Amino acid sequence: MKPKTLIGLAAITVVVTVAAVVAVQQRESAIRPQAGGGPLFVDLGDKINAVAKIAITTADGGFTIARDGDTWGVVEKSGYPALFDKVKATILGLAEMRGLATKTDDAARYAEIGLADPGAEEGAARRLALLDDGGAELAAILLGDSGRGGGNRIYVRRPDDPQSWLAAADLDIGASALDWIDRTVLRITHDRVNRVVITQPDGGALIVGRKDRAEPRFSIADIPDGMKVSSASMINGLGGAIGFVTAEDVIAAADLPAAEEGATTARFETFDGLVVTVSSTTHDGALWAQIEAAFDPAIVVSEESSTAGEGEGEGAAVAKTEPETDPAAAASAEAEALNARHAGWAYALQEYTGEQMTRALADLIEEDVPEQPEDGAAPAE
Repeated sequence: MKPKTLIGLAAITVVVTVAAVVAVQQRESAIRPQAGGGPLFVDLGDKINAVAKIAITTADGGFTIARDGDTWGVVEKSGYPALFDKVKATILGLAEMRGLATKTDDAARYAEIGLADPGAEEGAARRLALLDDGGAELAAILLGDSGRGGGNRIYVRRPDDPQSWLAAADLDIGASALDWIDRTVLRITHDRVNRVVITQPDGGALIVGRKDRAEPRFSIADIPDGMKVSSASMINGLGGAIGFVTAEDVIAAADLPAAEEGATTARFETFDGLVVTVSSTTHDGALWAQIEAAFDPAIVVSEESSTAGEGEGEGAAVAKTEPETDPAAAASAEAEALNARHAGWAYALQEYTGEQMTRALADLIEEDVPEQPEDGAAPAE
């Protein structure tokens, strides 16, 4: 019998895999009884197209990953896109789960292997269920502790069956909804950034930049008279503020409460014309950021402009090579991709990142007081 064709779970990447899984399951179910091992969900491979939800229950509550057309989202995070590879791996991992050996069927001993009910005070299991569009469970399993010997061994039991198993299963369902999303929201490397402008709610602005690509450090554009830089490292750090931005949480921007005060905006300009603006507001002690990107051809600084004068001299030859791709075109496409991903969403920033995004000029300068000579020493001329 040929397995059904997989169409619901992004068929372009998993058809061959699922076909193999179903074939193996059908073959094994025909030659060995389930009580002696083998697949724990013999018919699940035939039902993969019907999977519309992944419901996970933990001791701390639970969360749901739901399908909407061809995409999957985390229900408790306003439908924020879920990691498709994780969705695929979870569904196939359950379909491929194999019982290796029967274990206890005594409910009093479930906690010893992490298979007590999810709400139990000790030894609570995590419940994983696959549901169809109507909410009917296609498969459900309680996941306990990892088995001895490492690898992908884990103690499991079906919710309606007292028998527990040591099973082989390639599953990583995480502990919270955030484990199902890509929390890295920005990765714009320090070497690309040319200028940073941070504007406070009261209109005050901090502007830092560098003269060209060859200059490794950033400097403040205008230092008021009588003041000096208090921390050169903090200034330079602003150039890398969007080098690796990780979200602590995510919410639909429309659901974000009104700001407790005005927004602080941090505008990052790159040599290749990409502009990333991070607008931050505070709510309940957390800094929430919205991200917008654009391409500005007026700020593009060519490689030739940045390296003008290098190697100059009598008889000097300047070798020029054509880039494989147009940096400006790539930056423009990058801006479109960033907007497609981040439009309509707000991210809770990590504390350090939030500090970087909201720096004020006063944070980086101090009064320039001449050093006082030591007692008995002549004043410095």
